[in-house]
Amino acid sequence: QMTNYAVLLQVFLLTHRSLAVGLVGLAIAAPTIVVSLGAGPWIDRIDRRRTVLTCTGIQVGVSAALAVQAFAHLDRLWLLYLLVAVQASVGGVSAPARRTFMPMLLPKDQLAAGAALQMLTMHGSATIGPALAGLLTAAAGLRVCYVVDAVSFAFALYGVA
Repeated sequence: QMTNYAVLLQVFLLTHRSLAVGLVGLAIAAPTIVVSLGAGPWIDRIDRRRTVLTCTGIQVGVSAALAVQAFAHLDRLWLLYLLVAVQASVGGVSAPARRTFMPMLLPKDQLAAGAALQMLTMHGSATIGPALAGLLTAAAGLRVCYVVDAVSFAFALYGVA
């Protein structure tokens, strides 16, 4: 969520155009929909843990690339759109594979509590992430949001491993 905020803000600061900011949503939605539709059947035939490890590793790389472009002042709109599209595509593969973990990790009597905790985490990050990103941007600058995102993906990679 912090990266979403940071990308939207960076696109606006580069262009001062609402259309350019709106196209970020298209760069996220189109690959997510297309990849997610094809990923489900494919994920059923491969090692899900390895898939999530690979996807999370790619997400670390994309987050690091977002941070590097911000620190290097590359200011290339196409690069932001490309990185966001890659991140969305990878998320479209990773998410269905991740959803299969909970039933394998929790006993049946704890599945409902696990699902509730997962929903709380999802909605909490959607609420807290942008607010935290705004505070972080005000205090330390936009680039720090990208760094925090890359570090969080690195921790996620460690957790999956």
